[in-house]
Amino acid sequence: MRADGQLTDEALTAMEAEISAEIDLAVAAAEEGPLEPVEELTRFVRSDEEAS
Repeated sequence: MRADGQLTDEALTAMEAEISAEIDLAVAAAEEGPLEPVEELTRFVRSDEEAS
């Protein structure tokens, strides 16, 4: 896209900043949220292998 002139350096920098900000917000929300109770940690874990 850059070689074709469809993506400028400024646009790429703006996209990277927006993505970084979104990731930072998601990480902050996850870190501030409550921890799962230990009993719930494997609730949605699936495996094709049988437990031994």
